[in-house]
Amino acid sequence: MKGSSPLGAAILRSLRVEVAKILGYEAVGLLWDISAFFDEVDISLLIPLALNRGFCPWLLGLAVKVHMGPRAFKEGKYISPWVESSGLSILAGCVSSVSLTRALLYDILDDMHRSCSPITLRTWVDDCFQLHTGPKAFVLEHAFGAAQRFAQLLADKGLKISSKSTITASSQDIADDLQCKLAACGLSLKAEASAKDLGVDFAGGGRRRIPVQQLRLLGAQRAGRIVSQLWKATKQAKRLVITGVRPRFYGFAAMGSSPTASLKMRAILGNAAGIRKPGGCASTAFSWLAWSTKITASASLLQPFWNSLLRMLAQV
Repeated sequence: MKGSSPLGAAILRSLRVEVAKILGYEAVGLLWDISAFFDEVDISLLIPLALNRGFCPWLLGLAVKVHMGPRAFKEGKYISPWVESSGLSILAGCVSSVSLTRALLYDILDDMHRSCSPITLRTWVDDCFQLHTGPKAFVLEHAFGAAQRFAQLLADKGLKISSKSTITASSQDIADDLQCKLAACGLSLKAEASAKDLGVDFAGGGRRRIPVQQLRLLGAQRAGRIVSQLWKATKQAKRLVITGVRPRFYGFAAMGSSPTASLKMRAILGNAAGIRKPGGCASTAFSWLAWSTKITASASLLQPFWNSLLRMLAQV
């Protein structure tokens, strides 16, 4: 996928579970979310970890000055007084932030892969994905032990597990059993038939569901109506179609779209931009705005999914 979108990572995660299910194995995925991740990073602990990972000391020194320097917050014309950093947070908007988070989590991931093999453990900034496949008894026992260790390693770094963390398995019985075992150890995770992973639906290898995408489509309809009302007052509001309506379709490139949903998306864009007229050709109208007429075509939306499948097969 174009850019650094996490959609490619979400697709690959989903494919791994679905392929395991097709091969006759059970699968359980734990979607870990770290609570207030950027606000809980201890910079004094982060510095030696980053140096051990080969960070440029000069660049690291500049980054630390930025993250530990005094801050002020601006909202409109209001500017808050300057406040000193507590030393327990890094700025989410800094270009070095993602690299610093990788330095923090590297030792944890390395320990997990060495001590809990076989395991698939992937991260996207602070969203961690833990996957186990195999016979039911093996999956349940191995996922339980690995989850305990992962939570302990995070706690050793001063990080806490968010209540949004979710267990999703190919069998709901496995998800429920694992939830009970972890709850007995003080780890509270939700057990759901489907969950949201990196902004798209994840069903743990089960029947695909799209509740997240359906909510986004409804949100796009509401946003489209608001924009269409605004541009009647000022033509400049039409620019909000690009920034306020089209982003609502995020994730459809990962899950695909039915022909009906594709037509709805195109209608929403047309209504919001004020170019859709009875009996008119929507494709021609979009071409006048230099928009791709294939933006909502099912084949175009499914192409990234197919590309990710080819990449995964190339790794086997």
